[in-house]
Amino acid sequence: ASDVTSLIEAQQQAETERQNALMILNLLNKKQQIARFIRETNETFSDLKKALDQDSKAWDGEAIFRALHTIKGGSASFNVMNAAHAAHEAENRLAAWQETPSEENASSLRAAALEVQNSYGQFLEETKRILGPAAFSEERLVEMLASEVRTLCNQIGHWAKGQSLAENLRRRYLMEPASSFFEPYNDVMARVAEVEGKSVSPIVFTNGQLPLLPEAYSHLFATFVHAFRNAVDHGLEHPSVRVEKGKPESGKVEVSFEQLDGVLRIQVVDDGAGIDPLKIRTRLEGRGIEHRHESDEQVIQHVFDSSFSTRDQVSETSGRGVGMDAIKVAAEALGGKVHVTSTVGKGTCLTVEVPWVEDLKSEAYPRIAS
Repeated sequence: ASDVTSLIEAQQQAETERQNALMILNLLNKKQQIARFIRETNETFSDLKKALDQDSKAWDGEAIFRALHTIKGGSASFNVMNAAHAAHEAENRLAAWQETPSEENASSLRAAALEVQNSYGQFLEETKRILGPAAFSEERLVEMLASEVRTLCNQIGHWAKGQSLAENLRRRYLMEPASSFFEPYNDVMARVAEVEGKSVSPIVFTNGQLPLLPEAYSHLFATFVHAFRNAVDHGLEHPSVRVEKGKPESGKVEVSFEQLDGVLRIQVVDDGAGIDPLKIRTRLEGRGIEHRHESDEQVIQHVFDSSFSTRDQVSETSGRGVGMDAIKVAAEALGGKVHVTSTVGKGTCLTVEVPWVEDLKSEAYPRIAS
């Protein structure tokens, strides 16, 4: 009997998970329909609340049934099964009240309707996490491809006084805050810190709301994963070492964005151990690379060399020498440049400068002077 009970529970759990998976697929594949369902169901709940808030002797049973049945049907259509089941149970309570209109049955119906509301509220919370708050707009949402918005902006820009309007449209609908591209790297740093037994605080952004055009910088921004991994792996010291040096246990990484004279400047600064020029020189000597005529600042620029690494052994987080050179290649492909400065014991600053791009026309990519 125990085995049969476990099997039944497992089957019920599997069915619940299947329905949840279908609900998530509906959320992703039918966003417009889901948004319409939410708007309509909110209105239906409002009508149901008004109906049940009255004295039960004045209830309109047919109106209450229509509201519950509408909620049940809509919920089932999008696999919101908890709300659908709750609405079905509320229909049963309504039938009991209609057969015997006692205060006890009325209270039971009100409680069942509240359970429907709670189940639907849980669905809304899940929806918000998956689709974001925009799915809850009381207005109908209209989606456009970025290319369609660009075409519209270009057409408006040709009007006699349309340039300003076109620019506002670009900034509002085609650009995204700079920090949004780098916030996921908090997770990257946290994973590296866990592996290395280190501690790192969340990224501190300066001018993170600077609007940027994703298509212009997406490849470059993807390569910055190496900068954040290196900041934790090579830069930040272990907590005990940091405390000995008078630093906070958790390392700090700051990212700043600046748009100036047609240039986008991005700086990633950590408060770690810094880059030791002597260690770089030792590596260069081992590879037979001449460096004696170079200053310490020039020497540390070799961190951008292909396959350059200061690690003797390859680990999960570093050692293959592929990383900073990827940032350099991506920046130069945009007509930009990279530079690193560092002070031993205090930290490192990576600076990347690329052309400021507001649209995807080829002429919008000026070259940055060396």
